[in-house]
Amino acid sequence: MAARRNNYVETARHPQAHSGMYIYGNTVRQNEVMPRRRERVVEEPRRKKRVSRQVRQNRKKALHMSPAYVAFLAFAAVIALVACVWYLQMRTELFFLLVKVAKFLYYTGKK
Repeated sequence: MAARRNNYVETARHPQAHSGMYIYGNTVRQNEVMPRRRERVVEEPRRKKRVSRQVRQNRKKALHMSPAYVAFLAFAAVIALVACVWYLQMRTELFFLLVKVAKFLYYTGKK
């Protein structure tokens, strides 16, 4: 606190000294802006709109999946599962082969 008072007094006595010199604490702090409170707006429950018969039929058709499409998706899922299992088996086999090679090189003294 005392340092601020001294700086203030010196700049008050010598206004030209303030022009090019930085004095610690010479800025005015900005007030934090408080957000305005929003009033809660209670929405009225929306009434269900009447939908035409054609629109209802179109929605029903859009949700319908043909048996052929379901079979295709099931087949694709099975193929993806088989590919993942095959990949994991190949990685495991490769890992154990590398372990065998490392053991062989360790016991034979080759680097």
